Amino acid sequence: MTRSELQRAGISYITIIAISMVVFHEAGRNAYDHVWEDPVLKNFTTALNRMPINKTAADNSTLITLLHISDNATVGTVYKENAEHFYRSYFPRNLFVYGLLFPLSYYWQIYLERFFPARPRSIETNEKVEFNVNEGQEEEVVKRWIAQGKIKRASVSWWNTFVKWVLDLTVGRLWFYSLGYLMDKFIMWKTVEVILGRFKSAVLLQLFSSFLSITPFTSLIGFVIIPATKRVVFRAAVNTVEGVFVEYFYRVAIPWVVHTDFAQKAMINATEVLVETYPRGGINGTHLLDEL
Repeated sequence: MTRSELQRAGISYITIIAISMVVFHEAGRNAYDHVWEDPVLKNFTTALNRMPINKTAADNSTLITLLHISDNATVGTVYKENAEHFYRSYFPRNLFVYGLLFPLSYYWQIYLERFFPARPRSIETNEKVEFNVNEGQEEEVVKRWIAQGKIKRASVSWWNTFVKWVLDLTVGRLWFYSLGYLMDKFIMWKTVEVILGRFKSAVLLQLFSSFLSITPFTSLIGFVIIPATKRVVFRAAVNTVEGVFVEYFYRVAIPWVVHTDFAQKAMINATEVLVETYPRGGINGTHLLDEL
């Protein structure tokens, strides 16, 4: 592995991340305005606002968007404060965090491959072969020698692949999500109380959501056929494509679900329960539409 490989991979990764955030932001703007105009949903959300909210939760109000764009996410979950401007604050801040995390993710893949190689270093040779090349050129040289019949490629170690896959889905994601969350909140100058108060739930939510995507499958494919130096970029690209399809699926499915008889009745019943429980509650002095 050479420094130029790391730089090229980093530029590709950051470019994909930047495009992903912009695409999802623009695609989501005003996408559900017509859904929020539904009177039953308006009453339900207004009734929800009557519930008392503790100060810590109110100060840390976030809109959770499940975007599977990070190298290990995954659903890497990203958090957007309700009041901040996307291009002035959210976009550069998260791009900076992803940039800091990229080298760690890159070397995580390198060392996973070094300790648990997909194909063991031992190879069968038909003649004496000297490995007098650096690590960055080794892959291309080995491919050429295989094509020339000088060496035979070792078979895939499925046990090593399985171990790497499990470690990446658990340990790898936990450290990536944890560092990402902490970096993001420290950059925002959040207090330690606020950061630690949401730390466990935020990380576990990201970990759980990653298993609801194609990320485990993408991770497995990466360990089998993608070189370690290209896995982070590969995952970011695949997860971005997945995210685009999921976003447009939501844009079709959510309005349909909201207007079904089942959802309408459920929201009406929930609204009645909330009104009875919190007749004059809430922090915003909100009123139901039929009370105005």
